[in-house]
Amino acid sequence: NRTEPTSLSSLQKTALLLGVPAAATVLYILYRRYREAEVVRGPHRGRTPGRPSRETPP
Repeated sequence: NRTEPTSLSSLQKTALLLGVPAAATVLYILYRRYREAEVVRGPHRGRTPGRPSRETPP
């Protein structure tokens, strides 16, 4: 019982060729937003609230 490989129609190929770069662009934009927000928040997100930091203020 071997299944025959399915070939993509020209419409499916076009959708794939347009969809992959579009998805990559969206992911890149989301990544940039995440990184920019992390810079604003700072790297200390994981610290327990209310617990003093070991770092001395400047």
